[in-house]
Amino acid sequence: MVLRFTYLHLIMLLSTFFASAQQFKERVYLKDSITFYEGYIIEQAPSKYVKIYRLVEKDTLTVLLNDVLKLTKVYTIDSVKKNIKSIKQNIQSTYTKVAFAEILGNAIIYSLNYDMRTAKGVRDKWGFRIGIEHVGLSATDSITTKNTWVKVTAIPFGLNYLIGKRKGFLELGLGATYFHLKGKDFVIDNLDKYSDDILYYNNGFMIGTFNIGYRHVPINNGIMYRCTFSPLLLGSAFIPFVGFGVGYHFK
Repeated sequence: MVLRFTYLHLIMLLSTFFASAQQFKERVYLKDSITFYEGYIIEQAPSKYVKIYRLVEKDTLTVLLNDVLKLTKVYTIDSVKKNIKSIKQNIQSTYTKVAFAEILGNAIIYSLNYDMRTAKGVRDKWGFRIGIEHVGLSATDSITTKNTWVKVTAIPFGLNYLIGKRKGFLELGLGATYFHLKGKDFVIDNLDKYSDDILYYNNGFMIGTFNIGYRHVPINNGIMYRCTFSPLLLGSAFIPFVGFGVGYHFK
């Protein structure tokens, strides 16, 4: 037995398939502001006409574009719910992350940092930060004729907690910064004899840090910035300090 499909039957099958896949219906509103046809547009000729397959009547109409007020898509409730659920799942499956450069702050001179929330789908609450600084310094004492050359590597790290909604957050942080110094001191002991001593050193130490300040994070990907009061805790010494950061927020 040979099955034969008419053009209309084929269009109806394709329309049904696309309807189930796309989960929306289309409407053609006429200029009389009362009449509209609901179904699936199966053909459209620019500036001439549209053909719409009507779901209820199960037929096909050709409508001149001169008589059409507007064409719209109407999504079903189920498809909207599925779309919202998909968006929520997408948000909940990602971590909020920030890469930023800080001037002054926990590494004293500058640092490049990575910051991330510890829970998926949240923009506030707990997170961690880790960064790095590498800089070379040199100085000469005009009285002792002492030259000092040193390479400094700093690694700031710690936990932070963000309080707020939407874009503005109060930032509270607690951590430490590890400093590693590598260099030499060159001292001329006697200018007449040009004798000298060179002291090489290679050591590290840790200081405590904490932050309190403001952080701006855009809703979507984009530029973030922060300004914090970032005192340094070195032994029993409390050293007031500040930090300014700017970077990029992404998910």
